[in-house]
Amino acid sequence: MLMLDLIPPHLHRLRRFVLHSDATNFVLPFYESLTGVSAPRLEHFDVSTGKYHNYIEEGFDSEPHWDPRILMEGPLSIKYLRLDSSGGAKFRPPFDNLVHFSLHPGVARLELLLLWVCLEQVFSLPFIETISIWGPVIARPETGHSLHHIEAKRLKHFRVGGCSDQVVFSYLINYVSAPLLESITLTALSGFAYNALAPPSAVSGSPFPSLKSLYLVDVVVDSSRHNWGVYFRHLALKTVSITHLSISGTSTLPRELRRDIVEFLEIDSTEFPQSTNWPNVERVDFNLTKAVDYPTSELLALFSSSVWDRLSCVRFPSHSLPTNTPSGLAIEPLTEVLPDWPPNYDFPSPVLTNEFCVPVVPASSSP
Repeated sequence: MLMLDLIPPHLHRLRRFVLHSDATNFVLPFYESLTGVSAPRLEHFDVSTGKYHNYIEEGFDSEPHWDPRILMEGPLSIKYLRLDSSGGAKFRPPFDNLVHFSLHPGVARLELLLLWVCLEQVFSLPFIETISIWGPVIARPETGHSLHHIEAKRLKHFRVGGCSDQVVFSYLINYVSAPLLESITLTALSGFAYNALAPPSAVSGSPFPSLKSLYLVDVVVDSSRHNWGVYFRHLALKTVSITHLSISGTSTLPRELRRDIVEFLEIDSTEFPQSTNWPNVERVDFNLTKAVDYPTSELLALFSSSVWDRLSCVRFPSHSLPTNTPSGLAIEPLTEVLPDWPPNYDFPSPVLTNEFCVPVVPASSSP
């Protein structure tokens, strides 16, 4: 803490502030040293306390809004904000100019959840371009809370995952319109077969006209649901404009216990041959484990060429490239499942930790 105490007098010179605890040092009280500090040049603020939130001693965070706690003196230009959930309780700067928002559980599973109204505020920020939510860090809307339709005018990239309860993703596709949104990444908890998609809403049409890429990792629906295909069809309707579809299945849960996106595409194309899901797809990626009874790479390539008229390229891990492929279809090796985050942004020293890291399935598990 002695070294941390030397920082506040010089914070007005900094553009980037990163504080990561190893969970053995108690850094949470440091926020008090930042309450009356001016940091007009600060653009990058990243705090992970790695601490359990002892709600018995510290109480629940009951503030209804973001309620900034630090850096309240002078103008602030923070564009990138990354916090773990315990850090989010105290290290709250004003975020009127925020462009990138990231929230994750941190080193330990924490009891503190960001209130739903705060999440709605993040979606409503005038300059927000990327939002990343990992793990169970958002509280469900309180009983009686009316969900609001929001236009995220500048949002370009959104990702959410690490939680079987996908209420945040459900909110995105049912209540948020984002005219500039380019990519959506959804990563469900590996090994779970719970409903990870929103039930259909009464509103039809796509709220994301600029959407190009959809990344689905271990996205499954409970096999006991009689109308399980409705959820995937709803997802396809809401993301109809995509030209790039990426499908990863790293879970070893047997297919008879799950209903996944590959099975949906196979069945739906047979039952509804006149209706193509994602009709604009030009490139599709498959990263599937052999532990689950998926079709072979050859069959997936053949199936893809018959489903999508505009398809020009299919990518597989290099160890599972098909030998016989449809003519006119390019087959390329898949070396990276998910793009760097945030995609297409150049940070001076980007954070290396990637909670969404998805390995390319090894050769021993290739289809």
